[in-house]
Amino acid sequence: MNAARVVSASISARGPTCAALLSSGGVRELVALLESGSDHCRLNAACALSHLAAVSPAACSAVLDAGALPLLLTLLEHGDAAVSANAMGALLQLLTHDHSLHALLLEAGAFGLILNMASPGAEPRALANAHDALRALAAGENARLRSALVEAGVLDVLARVLALPVSYTHLRAHETDSYL
Repeated sequence: MNAARVVSASISARGPTCAALLSSGGVRELVALLESGSDHCRLNAACALSHLAAVSPAACSAVLDAGALPLLLTLLEHGDAAVSANAMGALLQLLTHDHSLHALLLEAGAFGLILNMASPGAEPRALANAHDALRALAAGENARLRSALVEAGVLDVLARVLALPVSYTHLRAHETDSYL
């Protein structure tokens, strides 16, 4: 069991690990694992950062300040579906807790990456996280962001999702109406 996995489990239990990570520089170490760790370490580091970002706005800021955003975006295209799914989960938590990130993702050209993760056939956890991320991006009042989602192809993804058979259980019908 690697350290990132232990940290992820501790954070998800909301123990004192979060405060210790924030005060000790441990967030930067987790972010470093996104770049240079094995696939197993990347998977667990992304999961730990996702749990950490969900704890508080301060923790979310610490994850962003440690440089996680570009690395998480890179991992969306990783060959290991589980690594990509955890990276999407971390991005979702960041999007949920830091609305200023929406414009940063637009500037980084990340909407296409998120849409790729939201396509039918994607790994189920990645698919669900990507749909939730699209919902978070479309929920705001920023017309520029909504236009960028349309330009990136959200309508094509939505049409493919709506064409799925009813037995496709990874999506709930009420989730598809909030992309625009």
